Amino acid sequence: WRTTFVISFTGVRGAVSLAAALALPLALPSGEAFPYRDMILFVAFGSLIATVIPLGTAVVGLVVGTSLMTLLARFMDVPNWAPVLGAMVGLGVGIDYALFIISRHRHYLAEGETVPESAARALATAGQPVVFAGGIVVVSVLGLAVAGVPFMTAGGIALAIMVAVMVAVSVTLLPA
Repeated sequence: WRTTFVISFTGVRGAVSLAAALALPLALPSGEAFPYRDMILFVAFGSLIATVIPLGTAVVGLVVGTSLMTLLARFMDVPNWAPVLGAMVGLGVGIDYALFIISRHRHYLAEGETVPESAARALATAGQPVVFAGGIVVVSVLGLAVAGVPFMTAGGIALAIMVAVMVAVSVTLLPA
């Protein structure tokens, strides 16, 4: 089987279609990436809920981020590779940041703290590095504007939006 995630945008400027139907394959050549990813997360956490939460928050962030890319496309020409790269980077950082906070939360639970105390402490200790790391990624991709090439600038802005959304989702929606 082949799993695809279809993203399509329509730009306003000059009625340019940013991506008629970009198919982002989310599978290995054998078509089995999802089960492997899920098994690794399940083995790492030993719990179905702890496996699903990072995936769920990443998907929410992906939906919000791609919606904001659509809004950005109303004001500037966003290259057709930006949504695909944004989805890949967004899923990567979204899952990574959520895993970092969840692993800290589980550590504090194992030390005997209550759930609210553990969640607050995990966000206080792991949330700051998540925001810092996300900020570094945002600044790095905004560095594409230095190239002086308009489509690189627009792509960098689109990627920065996606990463910023993932950081926001990780430190707000995840603890909730």
